[in-house]
Amino acid sequence: MKRDMDLVRRILHEIEDDHPGNGSFQFSFDNVEKKVADYHLELLVQAKLLSGSVTESKDRSTIYIRGLTWEGHEFLDSARNDTIWKKAKSLVQTKTGTLSFEILKATLNTLIKSALTGDPTP
Repeated sequence: MKRDMDLVRRILHEIEDDHPGNGSFQFSFDNVEKKVADYHLELLVQAKLLSGSVTESKDRSTIYIRGLTWEGHEFLDSARNDTIWKKAKSLVQTKTGTLSFEILKATLNTLIKSALTGDPTP
């Protein structure tokens, strides 16, 4: 299964907006299968963008989400602006042919700094 950075961003937004902090996060986006959502939730826990745990049993996994971590909030704040998000994704994909998380994060930060200083070149 491929990682979908747009879905990662959507999940982080959803948890920030609607998560009660008790682990009972109900993920429901149109056209996103539960197994795809669960996979991305697991990735976000592994990447330490979400605080939570994944418990594996022989027939299913249980994902417990406490909320965003500091790093999760930082990434979401960098990715919040739709224009900057689209530009960062486009730059990274065009220049590298892939969408590495670390490179995307660095590009987002570069674009934000550029916007703050008025420098037109990222």
